[in-house]
Amino acid sequence: MSTEKQEERRVICTCEWCGGDIFEGEELFEGNDCFFCQDCADNGDIAQCDYCDRWHPFEELSEVANRSECYVCNDCIACDGDIVACVDCGAVLDRNYDGANYIESLDDYVCDECLQENYRQCEDCGEWFSDSNGDIQYINRYDAWLCEACYESRYNEEEENTVIQSYHAGRCCNSNTLTYGMVFGNQNRSANPTFGMELEIDGGGETDEHAQEIMAAATGDEFGNDLMISMHDGSLDNGIEFPFAPMSYDFFKKNIDLENMCKKALSLGYTSHNPGTCGLHMHVDRRYFEDGPCNSQDLETILLAMFLENIDWIVPFSRRKDFSYCYINGHRHDDASKITPHKQVDKVWLEDAKEKGDRYIAVNFCRDNTIEIRIFRGTLKASTIIATWQFCQMFCEFVKKCPDLDSAVEVHFEDFTAKAEERGYHEFLTYCNARGITTENRRGNSIISDEE
Repeated sequence: MSTEKQEERRVICTCEWCGGDIFEGEELFEGNDCFFCQDCADNGDIAQCDYCDRWHPFEELSEVANRSECYVCNDCIACDGDIVACVDCGAVLDRNYDGANYIESLDDYVCDECLQENYRQCEDCGEWFSDSNGDIQYINRYDAWLCEACYESRYNEEEENTVIQSYHAGRCCNSNTLTYGMVFGNQNRSANPTFGMELEIDGGGETDEHAQEIMAAATGDEFGNDLMISMHDGSLDNGIEFPFAPMSYDFFKKNIDLENMCKKALSLGYTSHNPGTCGLHMHVDRRYFEDGPCNSQDLETILLAMFLENIDWIVPFSRRKDFSYCYINGHRHDDASKITPHKQVDKVWLEDAKEKGDRYIAVNFCRDNTIEIRIFRGTLKASTIIATWQFCQMFCEFVKKCPDLDSAVEVHFEDFTAKAEERGYHEFLTYCNARGITTENRRGNSIISDEE
C-alpha cells in the first residue's frame, strides 16, 4: 500500500513489541492491555499463551515441559492452579498431564527426568521419596527399598509375630506395649522403689519355643502376661535376655514364679552364672527419689558415693570377676581383688560417662527415667535373684534418706544386715553368709562356683 494511502487510513494503536503503527483494518494480536502487529506475529517475535489465549513476546513465555509445543505466560504460571514447577529443576509442568509427578512426601511436583534421577519408589506403598534426605532406604533384611513408615510397618508386624523381640524393642508379644509407664504393684511411685529387672541366660539356644516355655513357667502365660518379654542380646553366645516390666519387690515375689522359671531354664540347657556372659541388671525408678531430702543434682553423687563406700563387699556379693561391662568409678578391672573402697566419687568420670552415653558402668545414670545397677552376675538360682532385689530395695531406701555426701558414706554393711533382719530378708542374709561376707570380713570368700 502506498504511503499516501496509509496516511489516509487512521492509526489505531502502536505495536507493543516493535513500536510500529497498526492501522485500522489490520489484524490485531491482543496482549495484556496492549496489542501486537501482524509482522511481529509472522516473524515469531510474539506467541500466544495456550492458557489465557493472549499474545506475549516469545521470550517471556515458558514452554510446558509435559505438553507438546505448549507455552504459558508468567501471569498464568502465577495464577493458574494447574501450572506447577518441578521442585528439583524448575521445569514448568501442567499437573493434568502425564509427566507431572506429585510427590506426597514433599507435597510438590517433579518432572519425569528428575523423578528417575533423584527419587525412588517405596516397594510397599508405591510412593516416591527423595534419595538425598534418607526418607527411603534399601533394607537388606527385606531386600527392598522402603520408606520409613513401611519399614516400621513390616518391622512391627514381624515383631508382633515373633516371641523373641529385637534388642530393646519394648513390645509385648500380645501387642500390648511394655513401657515405663506400665508399673505393677506401686500406686505411689515415690513411696516405694519400683524396679525393672533384666535377666540374661545363655547356652540353651535363641528359640521362640524355649522363650515361651520359660515365660509360661514364670507367669503362667507363654507371652509373659505383660510382666516380661524375651529379647535378643548380641552379647550372649546362644541365649536370651528377659526384661521384666517395672514392678515393686512385693509384686515381683507374689506374681513371678522364680523357682519354676529357673528350673525350666536349667532343664532346657541354660545357665546364667556359669557362662560368664550374663548379667542381672536392676533399673530403679528415678521418681522414687523425687521427694527425698537431697536435690536431683546431688542424687547421683550421693548414690554413687554410697555404692563406692560399700564396694568391698558389693563386689563379692555381685559374684563377678570380669567388670568389662560394668566398670567402677572410671576403671575397668579384670580381677575383683584389685578393687578397693572409694570414698571420693570421680565426678569428672561420672559426667564424662553420662555425656558420652556410656552405659557399661556399674551404676548407669545415662537413662532419663531409671538408674541402672548392672554390677550383678547373672544367675538361675531363685534365692540369689531374691537376695539381689532385697539388696537393691535396701540400697535405694538408704540413698533416699541421705541429705548429703557425708551421710552417704556413713552407711555400711552392718546397716544392711540390721535392716534385713528387721525386714525378714532371709535370702539376703543367707546369701551373704554363704559367701563369707560378714562385718569382720566384708570382702567375703572367693567366688564360689556352685551357683547353678
